[in-house]
Amino acid sequence: MTFTWPTFLDLAEDLLLDDEAARRTAVSRAYYAVFHAARRRRARDLGFESTRTVGHQDLWEHFKKSAATKQLGFSGERLLKRRQKADYDLSPAWDMPNARAAVNDARRLLRELEVMDR
Repeated sequence: MTFTWPTFLDLAEDLLLDDEAARRTAVSRAYYAVFHAARRRRARDLGFESTRTVGHQDLWEHFKKSAATKQLGFSGERLLKRRQKADYDLSPAWDMPNARAAVNDARRLLRELEVMDR
């Protein structure tokens, strides 16, 4: 089986069932599933053959420029902030609702990106 970025989202779902460290990792994996799909979409939008290196914030700004994808850009940016909090902010405990919400948002964003590819 060939690896695809959405596989990260499947892993994120599995990790939600474990401890705080696993839930934090779930948020990160969910974000990266969306990030890589969005980066591929951006490359196609701009006529690139490869995804080229693009920063996280720049990627979401790209989507916010178009009325058709503006909400996707804001949602991706919000998921990025959740990922950063899960990865770097150790003060608040990452409870199940926060992790579940991030994974659900990631699943929705991946569906939106898949619709754009049709």
